[in-house]
Amino acid sequence: MNVFLQHPGLTRNHMKSQRLFFLLLLLSCAGLHGQTFVSGPITTNTTWTLANSPYRVTGDVTVMPGTTLLIQPGVKVLFDPNTRLGVRGRLKAIGQDSARILMTAFDTTAMWKGIVASGDVDFQHVVGRKANTFLRLYNGGFGLTAIRGCVFSKNDTAIYYDGKVNDSLHIYRSEFILNTIGVVADSNTLITRSWFHDNVKGVIARRTAIRDSRFTSNGLGLQIAGGRVVGNSFTDNQLGVAEANSFLARNRFLGNATGLETQLQPDDFIVDNGFNQNARAIRISPVAVFAPGAKIRKNAICNSLFANVKVDAPSGNTADLRFNCWCESDSATIAGTILDGQDSSAFAIVDFMPLDSMGCGIDLVFPGDANHNQIANVFDLFPIGMNFGSTGPVRPNASLFWVGQMAPDWGSNLPNGKDLKHTDCNGDGIINAQDVAAIFLNYGKTHNSLRTTGGLGLPIQLIMPSGTASPGDTITFSVALGSASAPVKQLYALGFMLTYDTALVDQGDIQVSFSNSFLGTENVDMIAISQELTDAGQLHIGMTRTDQTAINGYGLLADITVVIDDDIMKKDFPLEIAFLDAEGMDVGGNEVLVYGESSAMDLNTAIEAPWPTAWSIYPNPTNGLLTLNWQGPAPDEVVLYDLMGREMATNRDTASLSTWDLSDQPQGVYNLRIRQGQTQWHQTIIISR
Repeated sequence: MNVFLQHPGLTRNHMKSQRLFFLLLLLSCAGLHGQTFVSGPITTNTTWTLANSPYRVTGDVTVMPGTTLLIQPGVKVLFDPNTRLGVRGRLKAIGQDSARILMTAFDTTAMWKGIVASGDVDFQHVVGRKANTFLRLYNGGFGLTAIRGCVFSKNDTAIYYDGKVNDSLHIYRSEFILNTIGVVADSNTLITRSWFHDNVKGVIARRTAIRDSRFTSNGLGLQIAGGRVVGNSFTDNQLGVAEANSFLARNRFLGNATGLETQLQPDDFIVDNGFNQNARAIRISPVAVFAPGAKIRKNAICNSLFANVKVDAPSGNTADLRFNCWCESDSATIAGTILDGQDSSAFAIVDFMPLDSMGCGIDLVFPGDANHNQIANVFDLFPIGMNFGSTGPVRPNASLFWVGQMAPDWGSNLPNGKDLKHTDCNGDGIINAQDVAAIFLNYGKTHNSLRTTGGLGLPIQLIMPSGTASPGDTITFSVALGSASAPVKQLYALGFMLTYDTALVDQGDIQVSFSNSFLGTENVDMIAISQELTDAGQLHIGMTRTDQTAINGYGLLADITVVIDDDIMKKDFPLEIAFLDAEGMDVGGNEVLVYGESSAMDLNTAIEAPWPTAWSIYPNPTNGLLTLNWQGPAPDEVVLYDLMGREMATNRDTASLSTWDLSDQPQGVYNLRIRQGQTQWHQTIIISR
């Protein structure tokens, strides 16, 4: 018999209220127990685990020298106001795309101080928010700080790097959004395939390389001095780029209030950039120096809403813009788009001339540029596939030479507004597989391209073989798109460009097979091309269906076979296959967002050996003159690499080598690799002046 004993002073409702009180108390205690509170120094190797997440930082935490803090994927780290994480040892925050590490303020109305690092930092798939300066790097160690696949938002400054000679910083495929400043960097910095949008200022940098990245809707996209800016897009910014003493090439400026502000300093080299539909394409800065060495050449400066060029520099100088294209052949019309000393005597003059021979702004057909974006490459396969079988007027006096050719309009347009006559590459009046020959013939040629690149969407993945490869091996890797949980939708055409190290792969021996492609069956409902650029170490692949039917799903796209160079002992690095660009399209010509995921495999190239006690290399650090003392047989070669693995200098006359002059190398940290047969040694060398 069950007996319920009730206290004489408690009613049933009182009992229910009391049970509810204890339940809430229990849940409250469970919530407190679910947090791990941390503060103070970390003096032994420590791992912050997902099981103990979230971590609540209630006081400053410092990773002490010689100590590593490892943060596991999916961990949340919440910082109380005015707390920070100091790194004097090593911080490894290695998340995953599906399990990112979150580091943010505990109080959403307050800021935390951020991470201050004088040691080593490695970030992958980290989300960093609400910090005064999320990551401040200064006076660091002797290695590379790598930021890969990260997102930084709502920080005063996301990353600040002082650019000391012993360090280098690489930011790869990361996103910066709604920060006051995205990145402040000084020297030894490389930013690739990243996206800066809706920041007050995207990047402020000196002596920095920025490649294949996007700057969208920022107040100021990029402020750069003494840098290299190549292959980026600047769209809808108040000011795209403010530059001095910099190299700018193949960048695209679209819809900015001002595209580029230049100081015309001695080392300015601004070439092959496209300016389209900006309010002002180029502003000549009030502090411009008009140096004779400044070059502005082969840029397409077109269709500005207010002015193609606005001069704010004082009178008494002339800006040489003669060798540029204005998408217009009438001098008076071009002059009307330039606001300079001709409009007000207070300002300098712009010297220009129309360049009819460049075909800029004239609707000429360049055979192989099937989408008329001013470059012939794999993406020109797309309109051929989408319009396969279409017919129109024959092009008079047609040839496949890369010259602008007059042609009658077909009366129908590509999705980018260009007439379909451009897709009839050979000019015979029908769009079919015969037009592909012009792409091969003129591959890579340009005529003032205005094309921009993307970087988001579904990843195209490289599936590398397991294990390692040895010299002379033949390896096959696959290219795949999508997955069962993330299929591609309405894909009709796809193109991508791969790059590889020419020192590791035999040139001209790359084979591409489309026999297992889920996009279609080659020469049945799909056509495909591949083009190897041996000198550049690039492989370009284009694929398109031909039946006007898009597909959904996922799977393999192609199999690629390469032969490992049989003399790769000269360069002991992983074989990395990296994407330069990727673009997808649906049957209507709309972009299907894709991006390439680079991959690598280890190479079994040489045996690492202890440093011979009879050898000496000094001084270190060196001002550029290195003394090498070999006791016994001299090595076969000595190679200097930078921290990105690039070969900077090589000497194979080691028998007579006693001093090596490296004074032409920039200040920084290098790897010196010494090979003797299959055995190698290495030393870290610092060049400092």
